[in-house]
Amino acid sequence: MEGASARILKDANLGSTLQKCPICRANRANEDCLCRRCGSDLTWVLEAQRLGRKLLAHAVTALAQGDRHRAVAWARRARLVHATPLSKAVDQFLTHSGSCHDSEDQGETSCPSGKNQNPGGFAPKPPPGEDDPHRSPTIIFTKLCVSNTLKPGQTSA
Repeated sequence: MEGASARILKDANLGSTLQKCPICRANRANEDCLCRRCGSDLTWVLEAQRLGRKLLAHAVTALAQGDRHRAVAWARRARLVHATPLSKAVDQFLTHSGSCHDSEDQGETSCPSGKNQNPGGFAPKPPPGEDDPHRSPTIIFTKLCVSNTLKPGQTSA
């Protein structure tokens, strides 16, 4: 099932990589990790893009399997790692669709607008393998970004 959701995302032209340098806006003609104009190291940007697409594919897969709670958790992580119009739309769709039904099941008051009146009361289960918050891809990626102190072109600290 995961392959199917990855094909859907790729067919929607969402599998494309970074086309312009976010620093100087120069076109990227090749798969080089360094910008040809300003020399910026784009490794972390490209990795965030890949991880965001992967997490979004997991969300779509979980939704296709009928596991809405895991789909919400994956979609939130995808939006945090790499916010795209699609990741925002999927996250909003999952967060707001069915939230009145969820709150009724939990004994809370439902709302006619389709939004949960207690947004802090909904906490989805983490995706498989992410029960330990220190091992989640989002935390690992954030730690790697913070610990990266290399300047463009520098090979060691």
